[in-house]
Amino acid sequence: MNKKFLILIIIGVILLGGVSFFFFQNNQPVNTNGIILFYGIGCPYCAKVDEFIKENDVEAKVDFVRKEIRLNQRNAELFLKLTKECGIADKDTGIPLLWDGSSSKCIIGEEDIIQFFKEKISSE
Repeated sequence: MNKKFLILIIIGVILLGGVSFFFFQNNQPVNTNGIILFYGIGCPYCAKVDEFIKENDVEAKVDFVRKEIRLNQRNAELFLKLTKECGIADKDTGIPLLWDGSSSKCIIGEEDIIQFFKEKISSE
């Protein structure tokens, strides 16, 4: 068998595998049953929430995930989908925003999100 032909087959298999991985990974269902904290890199209000989380060891006490929306298109799409489910108009959306999966409620702004986490950690 020709060496160039074998190399082309190997490259083709690798490319096909990479494209398949990307396609299936980006089409997995998104679990929105848990708490999701949406934030953006460079957002000063998000930084205040992050500071509270770190100072109070919130991540060890409350099960939630963070999703960055300024650089991650998939997270931004989920953000818009969930804000619509909460009945928030596009002009009124902002970060930080917390999706409380148990009651399908959106909480907007650092003060309200910090209060949410305070209540969660005090109830434990």
